[in-house]
Amino acid sequence: YADNDGDSYGDPLSSTQACSQPAGYVSNNTDCDDSDALERPGQVWYKDTDNDGYAQTGAATITQCLRPAGYKVAAELTSTTGDCNDNNAAIHPAATEICDGIDNNCNAATDEGVLTTYYADNDGDSYGDPLSSTQACSQPAGYVSNNTDCDDSDALERPGQVWYKDTDNDGYAQTGAATITQCLRPAGYKVAAELTNTTGDCNDDNTTINPGTTEICNDLDDDCNGIVDDIGGSTQGNWDNDDIGNANGTSEFPPCEAEPIDTFYVQSYGFGQPNNDTRHMVYQNLCGDMSISARILDIDGGGWAGISMQESLSPGSKKAALKTQLTNSLFREIRSVTGGNQNLMMLSRPQHNWLKLTRTGNVFTGYTSVNGISWSMAFTTTIIMNECIQIGLFSESINNSTETSVEIDQVNISGGQNQSMPLINHNDIADFAPVHFEVAMYPNPVNTYLFVRLNHSESNSATIQVLGLLGEMWKERKVDDMQAADNGIDMSDLPAGIYLLRVTTSDKEMITKRIIKQ
Repeated sequence: YADNDGDSYGDPLSSTQACSQPAGYVSNNTDCDDSDALERPGQVWYKDTDNDGYAQTGAATITQCLRPAGYKVAAELTSTTGDCNDNNAAIHPAATEICDGIDNNCNAATDEGVLTTYYADNDGDSYGDPLSSTQACSQPAGYVSNNTDCDDSDALERPGQVWYKDTDNDGYAQTGAATITQCLRPAGYKVAAELTNTTGDCNDDNTTINPGTTEICNDLDDDCNGIVDDIGGSTQGNWDNDDIGNANGTSEFPPCEAEPIDTFYVQSYGFGQPNNDTRHMVYQNLCGDMSISARILDIDGGGWAGISMQESLSPGSKKAALKTQLTNSLFREIRSVTGGNQNLMMLSRPQHNWLKLTRTGNVFTGYTSVNGISWSMAFTTTIIMNECIQIGLFSESINNSTETSVEIDQVNISGGQNQSMPLINHNDIADFAPVHFEVAMYPNPVNTYLFVRLNHSESNSATIQVLGLLGEMWKERKVDDMQAADNGIDMSDLPAGIYLLRVTTSDKEMITKRIIKQ
């Protein structure tokens, strides 16, 4: 029988007869496929469905002549066993392990040697916790590839963080303090995102001192701008400055709580009209009854120096003012109607370089002096003004091209309240109810003793009180006989200013009057 495939098994369908075995023929006829030497009787077949050269581990062999589908003989295989997934040609013992969650090389281990270690990033700062890790083929959510975080519960504490010194915790880092670059937060330090500014604090031991603080009168640079007490305006004792009209002025002055020895320097250009002032003013915003006095030291440029009480800083404001050129004469100015012409009067007062103005309700009184001790009245007038006015010093030139510079010292303001304090309503300072007694007092203004005379037909006793404008009590005296002679009250130890005299009888009748203490 023909043995075309040389497997020693003959083709039953192809034979010849001969005395001896011809070449290419065998004596048996058991071949099932004489075109394939592998297909022969007793052949052992191994399962290799995925055709990767590795037979399936644990799969039974088949012994038969014809090749079963998905099977190979041992000679066709790299190994007759070992394939752990015979449906995937990429999975077999010789495969390279890759990170895919599969045992690619059939060694009973998955992704061995190819996993990446990732570290928990609980605070979301992109830096991992070295004490909390996992292995995966790709980065899991909430994990990073580094393990350099020093505190995975605080996103601000991370490698390379820049810290700024803010010991007082006011949101401003200390000016000039070196930063610290490290992971953990140093005590008293913050990152830029926690701060209002990464510099600017001139006192990092005081939370009330920083660039965001409002300057107050306390001999400190509260707002860290390099200037102590550079404030002005609405706080009692604080000075501000501005032009009235086109004065183009400047000034130098203690911003608050000026001492008598302090000198105010005020410069301005331009000369106003009767209904339109032009001057530079250093002032305070105060309310109620008050007084101001000052000494004019020097005038350069031929203009005027003076003091003023006025309703506003507008050029046509209501006002009462005194001004001098340090000659034998000085001037009194009164404007009782906004925008109206001022009433100007010249007074002959040689060497009177001390000026003083007082306000009691709507009564304005001016005084002059050669020594600041003995005062001569210059005028008194009634001007209906707002409760709160501007009170201060001014410089006024003679024309637009000449600068007048003045020096003023011994500046003293008494009485008055800033606008944040409760006011005494002048309309309320009167008899509080119908009364049946009389009160007379003298002298007023007073320097030392004030004498109070009472006359009442019904009550026998009363209480006499001297009060400040905010209601604080300075003096008190009990009177048992309202028909007695004058009752003296020592005022010599009180500061100059405006006070209230209040008399209350035993049957609760009350009269209040004003006192000016010189």
